[in-house]
Amino acid sequence: MIDVHKSPDMCDCEPLDLTISFRIFRDDRKVVNEAEVFLLPEELPVFTWALIQHPILLPISYSQHLTMEHGMYCIRLTSQEPFEDFAERLSEALCRLGKKK
Repeated sequence: MIDVHKSPDMCDCEPLDLTISFRIFRDDRKVVNEAEVFLLPEELPVFTWALIQHPILLPISYSQHLTMEHGMYCIRLTSQEPFEDFAERLSEALCRLGKKK
């Protein structure tokens, strides 16, 4: 579970179970970011489209792995980029889930 500190301009999201880990390399700028997100079948296209359309482009080192567990999709995301970029893109994609119609 991650803690979210809201600023007035952030979207209002429901709390979600999410696992994120960071491994920092020598230069303290590049990290390997990993996230595991469980989604309902109807949420998967909204979430993945939000990742793709985010203004911060996906890095070359981005990968995702999708499995089905207990009727839900489990998407595992991995990227090598500044963790602020990874966290912002992931946060925006999660916020889109509350706005889907």
